[in-house]
Amino acid sequence: MVIDEGVAGKEEYLRAQWVDGTRLWFAAAGASGYQPGLRYAHAAGATVSKVTLAAKTLNTDFSVNASTGQLTEVTEMGTDAVVLATYTTDFVLPAVYGPPLNDSPDLGPAAGKWKGLPVVPGTYTVGIWGSRTLSLALNGETNSYRSTSLPADVDFLVGSAKTLQPAAIIASGEACASCHTDVYAHGGSRRGFDTCVLCHGNAGSEDRARYVAANAPATTGTTVELRAMLHKIHRGADLAQAATYTIVGFGAGAYPNNFGPVSFGEVEFPAMPAGVKDCSVCHGTSKAWQSPADRSHPTAAAPPARVWQAACGSCHDAPAAAAHIDVMTSSIGGESCAICHDTGRELATSLVHKIR
Repeated sequence: MVIDEGVAGKEEYLRAQWVDGTRLWFAAAGASGYQPGLRYAHAAGATVSKVTLAAKTLNTDFSVNASTGQLTEVTEMGTDAVVLATYTTDFVLPAVYGPPLNDSPDLGPAAGKWKGLPVVPGTYTVGIWGSRTLSLALNGETNSYRSTSLPADVDFLVGSAKTLQPAAIIASGEACASCHTDVYAHGGSRRGFDTCVLCHGNAGSEDRARYVAANAPATTGTTVELRAMLHKIHRGADLAQAATYTIVGFGAGAYPNNFGPVSFGEVEFPAMPAGVKDCSVCHGTSKAWQSPADRSHPTAAAPPARVWQAACGSCHDAPAAAAHIDVMTSSIGGESCAICHDTGRELATSLVHKIR
């Protein structure tokens, strides 16, 4: 469909993934076949029209100059014809942040989501990994296994940043090995903490959306950002809301049943003593857990991110705890948690989490 047809700087073509009443959902971030989400901001009442596409064939209908990307008609396509092209090119860093995984209006700047806000100078990470399927034939049986690599990560600087400052929320992914021999996820196609954080380190990311899997249950505002999700998974059976905490993940079924709900109400954190209270088991030598890192955008006029609520509220999820967090948050989203719980304070996280 086309949005704002004929409006300079606003016209764009997108594929609707799901029609939900009067709401249109486009692709999720990571979709490779078409544009994931809007390129431009559109005013209320913008025109939306369905269009019909006709496939064109390379060297029959058009030719392409690979060095410049220029398309040339071989067969006349018609006056004022609109040509939509899917292509790859050298990556150009955008001026604003794109949508996080399974983006929806459920989570906004208060969750640390920076969609559409200016890209901030600093340290960023790019990573790559791979996997292949291996088959083993033995004793009359043939079984297939997925062999997955650890990631290769590179930190790089953006904008005016001068010094690399890698994230140090967890001192090392090796901390996971104190309990897990190895870390695999998504059917074995992802391996290692450093792979997980490439996607799940993105604030505002949500679990599998209904516009991706239409029959999936609604899990409004459920984030898959590690800061909240990992705390909840390891807290497991000790969560006040363990019976209702569910993440909708990938599934082996075909659309619209391509999802799989997962709950963690039977998980018991094994580290002793004090179980999940011992933050250093996962965080290692990093002190990041003592004071949550701010996720508020430094330049945009957006509400502050509720970083204490995201980190602390993930484990302390009882209604009374949630009410306490809300009471200690101003009407514009400012948190006062640090007054009592920051490093050096009377009820500092390092004290109340101290193993006794």
